Amino acid sequence: MIASYRPGHELKLVRNPRFHEWSNAAQPDGYPDAIVWKLAVRLDDALTAIQRGHADWVLNYGPLPPGRRRQIMTQYASQAHTQLVPLTYYYFMNTRTPPFNDVRVRRALNYALDRTALARIYHARPACQVVPPQMPGYTPYCPYTMHPAANGALDSA
Repeated sequence: MIASYRPGHELKLVRNPRFHEWSNAAQPDGYPDAIVWKLAVRLDDALTAIQRGHADWVLNYGPLPPGRRRQIMTQYASQAHTQLVPLTYYYFMNTRTPPFNDVRVRRALNYALDRTALARIYHARPACQVVPPQMPGYTPYCPYTMHPAANGALDSA
């Protein structure tokens, strides 16, 4: 249950004192008595806290700084765990105001974007649609790109 919350700073969860165990499976050993989630912590500070044993986990959907990524994957490899997260980074344009009210400008921007380079920054797979490549229903389709095979149009999901 929520024990305390300081908006933008910290959320503390504790065991519910009204919980009554009806079986061992309902409250197995190893569950923590409290979880403290620090909010709005700089990624670099969170990583340092984990390395020093002051924190257990960091939630990060963005790219790690290249130097820190190398350090973590070589010096702290046993503590590093990654997983694919089905989400989409996207950019949108106000198509009612110049210059993006002109379809030619929007197409030019699509041709100019290097989706592979952007995906590399985020350690992701490029796509040209809202449905991420890991999700059911994803169909490789990328009509406005100079190199369709490199930008998700011809990859297999």
